Amino acid sequence: MRAVVLIDGEHHADVVRDALRELPYEVVGAILAGGTEKLRGGESYGVPLVPDFAGAEVVVDLSDEPVLVPAERFRWASRALAAGLPYVGAGFRFDPPELAPRSEEHTSELQSHHD
Repeated sequence: MRAVVLIDGEHHADVVRDALRELPYEVVGAILAGGTEKLRGGESYGVPLVPDFAGAEVVVDLSDEPVLVPAERFRWASRALAAGLPYVGAGFRFDPPELAPRSEEHTSELQSHHD
């Protein structure tokens, strides 16, 4: 399963690389979710830094507080779920809801109520 991973600048690149290797996923990219003020530049995480979840089947949160406060973590989780992707981290997993497709009949009923 292909994963995009949320990371932060609080942890040294070598620690992040080791953590990524231990994941049970094929990591296709990482999003630097904060903590960039501690970076010196030129860090290599062993995967490309990406701007979004493109190509992922799951989003893995390896970030930590105080870099990613709960409200910001929920924003990332909401983005992943809205994209139809599971969002997993240490001790939790959120799966996107399975939505039934709308039937033509139901859609027609909704439109007739607005006329």
